[in-house]
Parts: sequence; structure tokens; C-alpha cells
Amino acid sequence: MNKMPTDTYKSFKEKVSEENYKRDIEAVSGDIQKLKEIVKDKLKEWEDFNILNQQQKNVIVKFLDFYIDKIVPFYPDDKLVKAIYLAGKRLLTNGILDVVILNIYNRIKPLLPPVESINLRVETDLLAILRPYTLLSINAEKKISKINNNLFSPSIKPTVIEKFKKAKDEHINTKNKVIRYVFDNLESIKIKRASRYVFDNLESIKIKRASECQFIKILDEVDIIKDMPVYKEIVTTHSKFHEYVNFIILNQKTFTSSQKYLLVKEIESISLKLLYLLNELQIDISQSTSFIDNLTESYNKNVFNLIFFQEVKRAQRYEFPLSIMMIDIDNFKKINDTYGHLVGDEVLKELSRVIRKSIRKTDYLFRFGGEEFLILLPHTSIENAFKVGEKIRKKVEETIFSNEHLKITVSCGLSEVKNFDNTYLDIEEADKMLYVSKNSGKNRCTAAR
Repeated sequence: MNKMPTDTYKSFKEKVSEENYKRDIEAVSGDIQKLKEIVKDKLKEWEDFNILNQQQKNVIVKFLDFYIDKIVPFYPDDKLVKAIYLAGKRLLTNGILDVVILNIYNRIKPLLPPVESINLRVETDLLAILRPYTLLSINAEKKISKINNNLFSPSIKPTVIEKFKKAKDEHINTKNKVIRYVFDNLESIKIKRASRYVFDNLESIKIKRASECQFIKILDEVDIIKDMPVYKEIVTTHSKFHEYVNFIILNQKTFTSSQKYLLVKEIESISLKLLYLLNELQIDISQSTSFIDNLTESYNKNVFNLIFFQEVKRAQRYEFPLSIMMIDIDNFKKINDTYGHLVGDEVLKELSRVIRKSIRKTDYLFRFGGEEFLILLPHTSIENAFKVGEKIRKKVEETIFSNEHLKITVSCGLSEVKNFDNTYLDIEEADKMLYVSKNSGKNRCTAAR
């Protein structure tokens, strides 16, 4: 999926010429100016707006002023499309959730002048504004994929590893092309299946039954997984993925932009779950018994799914809060580049020690990536998890690391497990909050609301 949403506007430009758009805008220019004042007055009445903090409210107001004054009156060229995308990115980095944007959009839509070209334009702009949110989900998927590739122990046959990689790539290729089809309003799409391409045009586009998909056919070649419970869950989740994709493709022309985005978001969440289940399946067939990261002495990512599923089930059964904290070292690459990887390793070991001293024995610390850690906090609300995050952040800031007497900082993202049907959404939410911390100056913690 391209970063810039240029293709998103192709359908709009085919339906509305620049000349006609300028004429329509001139006819309602007074109404457009009044719209800004009406929206400002209405914002104060909207619950979606009032739940935001003051900084976020200011960002929304500035965005709407910019959008109504500098975007809507002008026909979308490449420069303007980039400006719309960057505006969406600013909303994301300020921690404004996509659901807030959608709710405000749905409230503003009835206030627009009843001109087809302007309404179609605003619909298209919405998808461009939400593009950074979709890219963030895709980046989360890439992280999972990297974990996915490293879960097998050396004893597993290379052919099995290759089949998993091929199946994963097949699924991601299909999913990404479907998302591009929806977001960029394409009239046709090509999705590779085996040695040929299918899906010639909008009328004939339909993914076959899930059982006929190459993803399942590849996995079925691995005999040892067929009786495993997690494989049955993969088959069920994969079928659900195809049902949603078929529904979107067959009803594409009837959806509004907000409906498209919500459906694509559901596709992304199902896809994330599918990739996590593949990780779990790989753990189940791996012969590895080592669950401790040798460098940091924290749990490694191989055991994460096992412990996470266990704690989620307990939290749901006994109705106690369970929080997730993602921690990442700020500017760690600079440490490695300046002092070398041995010093970088010393920093990771010392950080792990500082974190372990700051959490309870009943909490779980995982080394989740190179310089990224995840903490699972049972019996801990998001408010108390934030206090733990701040305690860790301040302790790290005060600590001198390695013989080079380094001072480092960390950024944290937190969420509380709420989506018991798909808890991977809560992991993704913590990762989003980490992204917000990183893009808001670093050395801070951000909790999901």
C-alpha cells in the first residue's frame, strides 16, 4: 500500500472535473465560510469532542480550520493530497483515535452544502486522512511477521519453515491488495493464486471459498499441524477473513468512506489475529524448550503467546483488569552506532534489571524485539499501569548505564485488555500508544483512553 493516498483520488477525478468543482465551490463559497463557524459552535455540544484533553481539542479545531479554509475550496492535486495525509498524521501523533475522527466526520457531514461534488470530495478526503492509521496497522503486522520468522527451533526441517513463510506471504499479499482496492477506489484488482491471476473486473471479483485459498493449501502440506487445536482456530479465522473480503468486494459501491474504513479495520484485526495464531502454531510444533532471553534474562517472545493466553483467560474468568505495557529505548541505534553493539548489549541487560526491580514478581517481562520490551501486568488497571510506567521511566532516566556512563530514556505505550474476543487489538493499541509517545518528544508514557 502506497504511503501517499494519491490513487484514492482517481475515482473522484474521473467523476468530477477541476472546472466543475471550482464552479460548485464558487456557488456555495458563502456556505463554506459559515460552515466553519457552525462547526466551532457544534463542537462544544459533541461528546466525542468533549472527552478529549485540551491539547487534543486544540489540534482538532486547528485541523478543521485548516481543512475548511485551505483544503475544501481547492481541487486535489498532489501537493494538496500530501497536505491532507500529513494532517491525518498529526491527528494520529497527538493520540486522537480514528473512532473520534469518524464520529466528528459523521456529525459534520449533514452540515455540508447539498452539492454532490463537495460531498464526494469530503468522503474521499476522509480516507486520505485515515491513511496513516491504516499504515500503522500494517506496520504492526510487519512486526508480527518478523517475530513469526524466528519462532522455529533449529530442529525443525527447513521445508516446514519455508511453507510457513510462503503461507504468511500469500495471506499478506492478498490482504494488502484488497485494502488497496477499497481505499484507492480501484475498478479492478489482481490477486495472485498459485500460478495465475484472478479478479478481472468489479463484477467478477470474488475470492473463492477459504478452503480453496492457497494459504490453507500450503499449510495443509504440513501434516503434523492438522490435529492441533490452534490450527483449527486458524482455519476458522481464515474463513472469517474471506467472508469479510467477499462482503466488501461485492458491496464496494454502496459503502460510505467511514463504512469502508471500519470494514477495512475489521479485515486488519482479523489478519493480525491470523498472524498471531500462526506464531502460536509455530511454537506448538517447535521442539525448543528455552523461553528465557539469554542476554536480558527476561522471557523471550517464544513464550509470550502461551503466558498471554493464560492470563487473558484468567482475567476474563475472574473479572480482574489486565494491562499491557510496551517499552522502547529512545535513540538506541545511536548508542550502537557510537559505542558499538557490546555496549548496546550492556544497556539492554541493565535496563532489564531496572525494569524487573520496578515491577512485581507476579508481572511478566518479555524482550519483544531488539530494544523493545513488553510487560504484562495482571490485576492492574490502566491507571495503575500508567503509574508503573512512569516509575520505570523516571528510574531509567536516573540510572547510569554501562562503563561508558551513558544516560538513556525510554518511551512507553499502555493499554488494558478489553477485547476478549480478539486480544491482539489490545496489543496493537499499546503499540499505537508507544508510537504516540515516540512522536510526541520521547521519554514519556501514553495510555489508551
